[in-house]
Amino acid sequence: MTDQAAILRGMVGEVKKYPKVVTFASGKGGVGKSNLITALAILMGEQNTKVTLLDMDLGLANLDILLGLNPRFNLAHVMAGQKKIREIVCPGPNNIMLVPGASGVSRLANLNSRERKQLSEKFSELEKMSDIVLVDTGAGLGENVLHFATASQAMVVVTTPEPPARMDAYALIKTAMAKAPDLSIHVIINEAASEAQAKAVFKSLSEVSRQHLPRLPKYLGYVPLDPHVSQSVGKRRPFVLAYPNSVASRAMRKIERDLSAFLLPHRGTSDDRLSRSFFSRLFSAFSLRSV
Repeated sequence: MTDQAAILRGMVGEVKKYPKVVTFASGKGGVGKSNLITALAILMGEQNTKVTLLDMDLGLANLDILLGLNPRFNLAHVMAGQKKIREIVCPGPNNIMLVPGASGVSRLANLNSRERKQLSEKFSELEKMSDIVLVDTGAGLGENVLHFATASQAMVVVTTPEPPARMDAYALIKTAMAKAPDLSIHVIINEAASEAQAKAVFKSLSEVSRQHLPRLPKYLGYVPLDPHVSQSVGKRRPFVLAYPNSVASRAMRKIERDLSAFLLPHRGTSDDRLSRSFFSRLFSAFSLRSV
């Protein structure tokens, strides 16, 4: 069996520019966000992009289950000072790396100032390993979700055509935009009956945004309702691997191409959000809350 530490050391390489960080969020739970971020990471890894998945749904972490992994350690061990970040990272399909969350550890959902600082400092190791970091957060408008989102280069909001999900998605976009006016916000319509329905949902969201927000979110794409997605969850195998030719997988490949085109390559302009470490920005946001 290949030594995991050796794999990770090989991934670190030389110090690069800061990776792009994208936070996935949803106003409402149960919209399929974790399935989509897992699929996206795998497809990016397929293109030889070094991708790290951060499972920051601190109350209900489940990316390890979707990936079919069985991590021995998670964020709880890092917070307790028992492990370093590199010791809990799990290699996944297409060389992606997963930082497992801590399901059921309620104190991780309400970190104090000292714990947040420690976690941010330890996470900085990951920046040397990654081209892109994808962050999976919990549903809703919690402060942890907003801090991760507004410290990122971009936020992807996942919603479905159902009115409650659409309303909550708008509330999340409005709140994030108020906190970070320059944050690039993208929307994926999941479980759409058709492309026409997905575009109608986004049009409705855009019309409300146009009336009340300083700018509009961007349409990243849609994923059709596909039974293969739920079937893959039962198999603990991501749908883009279990059913690569399914309509959901084909839709995710288009989303991956469009998002990668937006993120890569990094041009490194002086006013870019990459002029500071993601974890530095994150710590600053948490510090402001405690003032």
